[in-house]
Amino acid sequence: MFGLRGRLDDVRLSWAEWLKVAVPLILVVTGVFAFTWHFVRPAPPSRIVMAAGVPGGVYDAVAREYASYFATQGFELVVKESAGSIDNYKMLLDENSGVDMALVQGGTAPEPGQRHGVRAVCSVYFEPLWIFYRNATPVTHLTQFAGKRLAIGPAGSGVRALAEGLLRENGVGTETDHATVLSDPPASAAGDLLAEGKVDAAFLVSGPENPLIRQLMQMSDVQLMSFPNADAYARRSGYLSHVTLYEGSLDLAKDLPKQDVQLVAPAAMIVSRATTHTGIVELIVQAATKTHANGTLFNGAGVFPSTNYVDLKLDGDAVHFLKTPPSFLHRSLPFWAASLIDRTLILLLPSIAVLLPLLRLTPIVYRWRMRSRIYRWYTQLRRIDAGMLEQPTPEQLARDHHELVSLDRELSRVKVPLSFMQELYNLRLHVAYLHGRIEPMLAKKSG
Repeated sequence: MFGLRGRLDDVRLSWAEWLKVAVPLILVVTGVFAFTWHFVRPAPPSRIVMAAGVPGGVYDAVAREYASYFATQGFELVVKESAGSIDNYKMLLDENSGVDMALVQGGTAPEPGQRHGVRAVCSVYFEPLWIFYRNATPVTHLTQFAGKRLAIGPAGSGVRALAEGLLRENGVGTETDHATVLSDPPASAAGDLLAEGKVDAAFLVSGPENPLIRQLMQMSDVQLMSFPNADAYARRSGYLSHVTLYEGSLDLAKDLPKQDVQLVAPAAMIVSRATTHTGIVELIVQAATKTHANGTLFNGAGVFPSTNYVDLKLDGDAVHFLKTPPSFLHRSLPFWAASLIDRTLILLLPSIAVLLPLLRLTPIVYRWRMRSRIYRWYTQLRRIDAGMLEQPTPEQLARDHHELVSLDRELSRVKVPLSFMQELYNLRLHVAYLHGRIEPMLAKKSG
C-alpha cells in the first residue's frame, strides 16, 4: 500500500513540475496565435453578387459561366440584371446596392474623381464596335453619319457611352448638329429597326458570337463599317484597340465577311469593389482564366485574362493571381477547402516556428528546475566546508553544526521525482560527511 501511495505521489509531483514549465509555454504559443490572427482575413463570403447586363445578353451569358465555375468551388455567384456598363458602375459605387463585382466595357469608367473604391480585376476579351448601316455608298468615316438616324443603345449602356464619345469627336450628334437623330433602342430592337429601314445605322458592342451580328452580316442591304483609321482611334483613346475581322472568319461556307474588316474594340473588364475579399478576387481570376484563355476571333490563346486594356487602377491581389500559377492545393482541392487550409497554415506556421524550439527547451528547463531544488543547498555546504579550514571558533562550529542538523531535517522533507532521487541522496550524503567532520572538531574545541 505504501509503495502504491509513493508512486502516486511521485506521479503527482512530476505532473505538477511539468505544468509549471508547460503553462508559460502554452501562454507564449497562445500569444503568438492571437497576434497572427490579426493578419488572417476572415473566410471568403459564400455568396457574391455580380452585375452583368440585360437578360440574354453577352455579359449575362459570360457572368453565368462564371457562376457555374463558382458553384463547382462551393460558392454562389448571383448574376444581377442591369442596363449595362454605366448602370453597373453606379451599383458598384453604391454601398447599399449589394453588388460586389461587375462586367463593364472599357472606356465607361466614371470620372477620375468618382472612382474611389473601385478596382479593375482584369480584362477578359475584346468586344468590337460594330456599326451596321443601310447605304449603297460605303461608309468609312463617322462624319458620313451626320444628319442620319442612328440607333446608339439605351441610356446606361456601354455602347451608348462609346458611340456618343466617338460621334462627338467627329462633330456628329453635338448640340449644333440638329439634323442627326440619336435613338436608344436595345440591341435586339436596333437590328429590327435597321432591317425595316427605320434607322440608317445601328451601333452595337458585342463579341462575334452574338447571333444578331451574324444575322445582320447576312442582310444584303446592310453593310458593316470598316475603320481605315482604326489605329488613330486606338492611339487617341487609350482604351480602344485595333482589331481585324478576317475574311470568312464568321462563316467560311458563306464567306462572312467577304473581306477583312478593320474595327475598333474596347475590352470587357471585370471590376470589383476595393474591399472585395482577396479569396473572391482569386476565384474570379480562376473563373475568367477557365472561360477566356482559349482565345477568340480577335485574339490568340493566352491573351486573356490580362492586366492590359484596362482604364482603372488594377487590384494588387488580382495582378498577383494573374501572374502566379495556382498552388498545388488550389489545383487539387475545391477552392473553399484550399482557402481553409491556407488560412489555417497562416495561423499554425508561426506558432509551430515558436513551439518547436520551446519544446526542445522544455525538458532542459524541467531538469534545471528539479535540480535547482537540490543544488541550491550546496551553497551552504560550501560555506560551511570553507569555514572549517579557517580555524573556526567554538561558537562558529556550534552554529555550523546546528545548521547542518537543520539542513538534514529539511532535506528529509524534500520531494522530487524518482528520476532525481540520486541527486537528493548525494546531497544528504554530503551533509552527513560534513556532519561527521564537524562533530570531532566541535568536541575538541569544547574540551
